[in-house]
Amino acid sequence: MSDPLPTHDVSADLFQSGQLHVLVYADRLSGWPVVHRWRRDPTAREVLHAVIDNFAELGVPMRFRSDNGPQFDAGIFRSAMDRWGVAVSNSTPNYSQSNGHAEAAVKAVKELVEKISPSGDLDTEEFKLGLLEFRNTPRENGLSPAQMVFGHQLCSIVPAHRSAYATCWKSVMEARVLPGGCERERGRQNALRSPFPRPRTIADRHQRASAGP
Repeated sequence: MSDPLPTHDVSADLFQSGQLHVLVYADRLSGWPVVHRWRRDPTAREVLHAVIDNFAELGVPMRFRSDNGPQFDAGIFRSAMDRWGVAVSNSTPNYSQSNGHAEAAVKAVKELVEKISPSGDLDTEEFKLGLLEFRNTPRENGLSPAQMVFGHQLCSIVPAHRSAYATCWKSVMEARVLPGGCERERGRQNALRSPFPRPRTIADRHQRASAGP
C-alpha cells in the first residue's frame, strides 16, 4: 500500500449555522478546507456538483469520507462516485470522530461563519481572509495546509519572509511526512505528465473495479 498524498483521502461535512447550510470539503492529510454554502438544505444533486467542482480543482481522491447526511447516501451521489472511481465511506452514527481528520477544518469554518459572518453572508473579504489564514496556519507537524498541498505558503496580506513562498517546502514536507517521499513525488509528477487525460484514468480504474479480482 502506497503512502498517502495530499487530496487522495478527503472528508465532507454538512452543517447548519444560522441561515446557512455549509459544506466543508477537507483533505485528510493536510486539513486543506474548501467551503460551499446554501441558504436552504441542499439537495443531493447540489452537494454532488460542489464535490465534483472540488475534484476538478484539487484532483480526484481515492477515498471520500462523509458524515451521515442523506445527500451522501442518495443514489445519484453514490452512482457518481462509482463513475469517478472513488471509494465512499461514512462516519458511524455512534462514533462521528472517525471522520475526525476534517474536524479542525469544520471547527475553524464554523467559527468564521459565526464570528465573521453572523448575517449569513460568506461572500465577504473578512471571511475569505480568515479562510486564507487558516490555510496558511501551520499544523502540529510545523507545516500549513497550503505547504502540504502546494509546496509553499499562499501569498497573503499578513507579512511573511519571501522564503515562505519557496517551493523547497515541498521537499521539506515530503521528508517529514513520507519516508523516501521525494522520489515518490517525482514519480507522481511524471505520472501527471502522462499524455493520457484524467477521464481515461478514471474510466480505467472503474473498469478494473467492475471486473473484480
